[in-house]
Amino acid sequence: MASNRGKQTNRPTTVNGLLKSVTVVTLLLSFTALIVGGYWIFENKAPTPLEVIGAMLLLNCK
Repeated sequence: MASNRGKQTNRPTTVNGLLKSVTVVTLLLSFTALIVGGYWIFENKAPTPLEVIGAMLLLNCK
């Protein structure tokens, strides 16, 4: 059997772990902001039509 004395192992370095953590946190915050912002726009700023064309047909208004 071969010995691993004096050889480096293929462990991720501290910098790679830090970059991975920063990337995951950034992605989570970005998607959270997109979802919350989209929901807020949907609830509060939904576009409304200026004119309803079918109102006379549905309500028998003249």
